[in-house]
Amino acid sequence: MLDKQEVVVLCILVSYILLIVALFVLILQSLPWSRLNSSRFSYLFLFLTACSFAHTWYYMLGVFTTSYMEYESRVEGDPARSLLKRIAVWLVDTSLFEEAWSKACSGAVNWWWSEQICTYTAGPWTVFLFIQGQRYKIKHLWAYMLLGQLVAISVGSNLFYLAIILSGWQSRTTKSASFYAPPVLSISVLLSLITVANSPFTNADSFLPNLLLMHILLLVPLMFANHGGEYSIRLSVPYRSLHIVLFSFILVLRVKTTLAAIRSTSDSSPLHGFIPFFKSAATVLHSHPAQASLGWDVIWTSMSFVFWTVLHQGVSLAPFSAFFVSAGVVAPWLAASEAELDQMQYVIKHE
Repeated sequence: MLDKQEVVVLCILVSYILLIVALFVLILQSLPWSRLNSSRFSYLFLFLTACSFAHTWYYMLGVFTTSYMEYESRVEGDPARSLLKRIAVWLVDTSLFEEAWSKACSGAVNWWWSEQICTYTAGPWTVFLFIQGQRYKIKHLWAYMLLGQLVAISVGSNLFYLAIILSGWQSRTTKSASFYAPPVLSISVLLSLITVANSPFTNADSFLPNLLLMHILLLVPLMFANHGGEYSIRLSVPYRSLHIVLFSFILVLRVKTTLAAIRSTSDSSPLHGFIPFFKSAATVLHSHPAQASLGWDVIWTSMSFVFWTVLHQGVSLAPFSAFFVSAGVVAPWLAASEAELDQMQYVIKHE
């Protein structure tokens, strides 16, 4: 017989699964599937969505099973209990979400992997959702972010790339207000990046609140996004300036984190410590299912970012550098250049 607390944790788990399903349904129903054949690239991002979901959640299911098996072996669970009862007891006694994230963030090399997806999501991807969602009149922008947070950023980003393609690649908004980021966006992403920078310094009590604050802050601007692209310029900053700030902030974080990871794997100089570091990074990637899920989300997200950038801006070496310095660094740099080009084209057109 399940007690009240066990019923609650089972309801939370079921609600989590149902929320993911509901987000998929909401997003997929909002897409204009009649345009699926309008571009062969739509099938590419459908394929990437399926692959990234299957791969990252193969490891996420491993998180559940590993945690359950470790708990059962530790407490020597009563085999006479029903499976449902044993699962409920395990959920009551285990902080599964916090446990998974702490596994992926404890250790310099672990954080080297995890920081990449956090900085990309907190900075350039949130801004990309905000700008492009309004430019191409895509519905439910917040749902893409929430789905990415609950499932994998690679899944949310690939679905969003698909949504842009299915939108018919409408003409970009050329009103001057579209060149400025409203305060709700710039403040939210900068505060969220501060929580990312603070993550390595959190303890058992502050880790989860810091993580939740990061996730909540990223939903705020997307809840207030409109499809008109018209905001008061007062207190707003040019998108190009915001991209440059994001690039600088994230680059500093990546250099700092990479040097810390290299020092943790080798006593030699950073230059000679690269080989031990790369070997350690490859080992850490599969050190735990939670780390593998997050690490492969980084890889799939970077791969999709490269595909999208090449499709959108043409072939160049710049997007491929995301595999070496992270998409979080490369994306705002390329976006700053694109924002400058957009503004120049607007000025020329209206002279």
